[in-house]
Amino acid sequence: MGFGVCGRRRDGAAHVVAILLKIQARGASMPMPRLSLCLWRFAIAQRLLHEMCGHNRLIVLVALALAAWAPLKHQPLHAQQSPGDPAWLDAGRDAPVAGGVRDLARLTSAIDFDGRVDDEAWQRVAPLPLTMYEPVFRGETERRIWLKVAYDDDALYVAARFFHEDPASIRAFSLTRDTWNGDDGFGIFLDTFHDKENAVRFVALPLGARMDMTITGDGQEERGSGGPRGTSWNTFWDLKTEFHDDGWSGEMRVPFESLRFEARDDGSVIMGTMVYAYEPGNEERWTFPAIPRSAPYTQVSAFQDMRLVGIRPRNPVFVAPYALAGQAHSHPGEPLGGRWPTKVDNSREIGLDLKFNPTPNLTLDLTANTDFAAVEADQQQVNLTRFSLFFDEKRPFFQERAG
Repeated sequence: MGFGVCGRRRDGAAHVVAILLKIQARGASMPMPRLSLCLWRFAIAQRLLHEMCGHNRLIVLVALALAAWAPLKHQPLHAQQSPGDPAWLDAGRDAPVAGGVRDLARLTSAIDFDGRVDDEAWQRVAPLPLTMYEPVFRGETERRIWLKVAYDDDALYVAARFFHEDPASIRAFSLTRDTWNGDDGFGIFLDTFHDKENAVRFVALPLGARMDMTITGDGQEERGSGGPRGTSWNTFWDLKTEFHDDGWSGEMRVPFESLRFEARDDGSVIMGTMVYAYEPGNEERWTFPAIPRSAPYTQVSAFQDMRLVGIRPRNPVFVAPYALAGQAHSHPGEPLGGRWPTKVDNSREIGLDLKFNPTPNLTLDLTANTDFAAVEADQQQVNLTRFSLFFDEKRPFFQERAG
């Protein structure tokens, strides 16, 4: 870098001050450590001072101090590389595809499950390097997003933070479970049995709506549908979201009672894992691990193997009793004395469904006087085509590992 500065000219000091102001603006936008940035500026200024002479050096020294100190007050934003900065998403551009086994972060203290994701426990967990999947694999972005995944003895947690300069740009529409209407969101896939073929998926939307489903067939896409999936599958898990002046955040908790997995001989558990963030307004999706566009992002065999230590399969017992009562009125025969005879029939039904997992690979379903109608009602549809309507299977018994 060279400067043509004449120290003998009357306006030479003003010219150097202008140059130093440019140095200040340039340095403020460079992601350099504080000490390196300071040395860089002083090296340039030293050459300028060498070309100056007389009283002009005093003016240059004052300008130098202002140019070197003023932007450094804001430099920690770049030096620390906050996980919400664009630099963090750009760091994931060179992240490798899935390979080997990585240890999942374990929480060292309890979290405040409130959706704000600002407590100390989360601050100790490093964000995952996210790589753009679409529209361009490993593409550049100016978005500020981070995702963290951790676990404790009882559950697996996912935290997300989406930063927006204009909160009005957040796409948030859905309020009901298993319904997506173009919302922003984040999610996690878990290949709990590590069979590279099947997985469960949990999705979080800004207004607190949840989606959960099963993935089969290695998640290969079918006409852009995101792979073979069973959207009628539901399990027990929690989600909290929070809106902020600069975006929104979400916190997901999946208890291990809701996941079926097997522990290895050494007591560890290996699960194929993929987490992602999606903003359909820009058709942008980021994933961990990096997944090339040659494969659907739902491809289970492309997930990263993550190790969990110190957890064990849970064998909860789910009991679903029911009771039905009714009364029917009928008018048999002919009217007698101007009045119809009335017959009253009272009915009572009780029953019980019980689900128990003696082992991770065995599920025992028991029922007494089962009521197969005691499920979510099918949505009403008007069929104006020549094709038959298809209704998803929603009876829990038939949802067990259904493909």
